[in-house]
Amino acid sequence: MRYIKLLVFLFYFTGCFGQKSSIEKYDLAYFRDNKGSFVIQLNTKQERLIPEAYDPCISADGLKIVYTKYSSGIKSINVLDLKTSKETMLNVSSDKLINPLWSPDNKHIIFILKKDNVLKIGIIGIDNSNFKIFKNSSYLYSPTWTLDGQSIIAHDFNYIFKFNLNGEIIEKLEIDTPTKGAPLSSDTRFLFTSDNKFVIWNGGIHEYYPGSEGPDEAIFAYNFETRERIQLSPKGIIAFDPFINSNNEIYFTGYKGYKEIGKIYKIDLYSKEMTLVIDSAKQPTCRNLKF
Repeated sequence: MRYIKLLVFLFYFTGCFGQKSSIEKYDLAYFRDNKGSFVIQLNTKQERLIPEAYDPCISADGLKIVYTKYSSGIKSINVLDLKTSKETMLNVSSDKLINPLWSPDNKHIIFILKKDNVLKIGIIGIDNSNFKIFKNSSYLYSPTWTLDGQSIIAHDFNYIFKFNLNGEIIEKLEIDTPTKGAPLSSDTRFLFTSDNKFVIWNGGIHEYYPGSEGPDEAIFAYNFETRERIQLSPKGIIAFDPFINSNNEIYFTGYKGYKEIGKIYKIDLYSKEMTLVIDSAKQPTCRNLKF
């Protein structure tokens, strides 16, 4: 009888506490013109609209989303708990707040803000504490995270800068080596693979598509060991907004022409296999598959 009672207790215990691990995580966040920001569970294709949200970024664990919001003339960065629907405004203020990005270790959020009429990089803990502005980040563009969540990457068209969490520059890489011949913009985003063997970015190409007024963009990869650069995105697709996960899969926005609606694709760094993920969408971010 005691054995039976023990089995019943274990069944009840694991059942109750197992519910926490069964919470459905969202895999991607993205934006749709004239509709708003969305998150999606790829296995069920279940989408959820996040109203009045811009620059969406899914959390590393897939349970929250951070975004910019404009309400009653006030610009803010907000976090939404996708389970409880509780919205929290981060303790940062500026007349310009853009591009919040959740760290891959699920501990911090970086963003761009205007300070003394200059754009700089800001960072804050996900518990809404320890807000800092990187002093040496003026006129740097498109900050991103390294996949370990310990460093922030940004560029000034000439160099790629790596910062630690305190805002100190710990590494400086000359851009011309990997990107020569591929024009950059302030929207160019540099991403490093987890083993630091490759850098991924979106850069200009000498191709013109219908409706284009200048060189369009593609997704590139540079191998630091072989010093080889390859174009990952196929010809015929305008590609930008790259975002990498821990499996070395790159999500990006792709257009086949400026009159067409963008789509979100995924391409594997090594196999070069590309798949369509989301139709009529752009600005993809993905959760960390290690959570």
